[in-house]
Amino acid sequence: MKTFMLLLLSVFLSAVTVPTSAIAGPKSVGGEHLPFEAVKMIIEFNSTAQDVGVQLFFDADEAWRNVTVVDPNGQKIFVVNAKGTMRTLGGSELFTESDEPGLDEVPIQDLFDRFPEGTYTFLGTSVDEETLVSTAKFTHKIPDGPTITSPATLDPDDATIRWNGVVTPAGIQIAGYEVVIEKDDFHVFDVKLPGSARSVTVPPQFLEHDNEYLFEVLAIEKGGNQTITESSFETN
Repeated sequence: MKTFMLLLLSVFLSAVTVPTSAIAGPKSVGGEHLPFEAVKMIIEFNSTAQDVGVQLFFDADEAWRNVTVVDPNGQKIFVVNAKGTMRTLGGSELFTESDEPGLDEVPIQDLFDRFPEGTYTFLGTSVDEETLVSTAKFTHKIPDGPTITSPATLDPDDATIRWNGVVTPAGIQIAGYEVVIEKDDFHVFDVKLPGSARSVTVPPQFLEHDNEYLFEVLAIEKGGNQTITESSFETN
């Protein structure tokens, strides 16, 4: 699943070590740090395509000029600096993800080694020279992909996608599911559901007779990591 994004540095890039003193972030104003409104760092695994990547998201009430993300070992993994007019105006939110190599190219353990578990620090400077600091917990807990149980042919006036609940690997805790159907760039059905959900009915206004639709069901672990199962159905 792709959205409009900037590219995160590839998992193949080597990291740069940041001195411990840098973790405090840019110069504070009045000796205080302001938090980001939201920060997130997760793993997305596609169980159908057998590829995996890392996603970052941050949002700030205060428009930012630059943001740096630092891993638990004090290494920079992502840096963005606004330039020109954008630097004057500032940014708000940003979603980006790494390349998604296949597991035959980059085994999952290699990704774990490059992105260790622990606390990742998001450091930023606002357009008013205020310091932004927040942290995100990053884990290696990846759920298995949902098993689709609905038939391959559905009535467009009563189309329900079904799946089995994810309970593996042992100890995994599923916080929710997400179902995505992309007809084209402008028509997308995307719904997030609680962890107890096992089905979703697609609005008939979205579907047409005698057509094929690709869709994804994502299992979302309580820490945020998510696993995709891809499938399709035809309408009669």
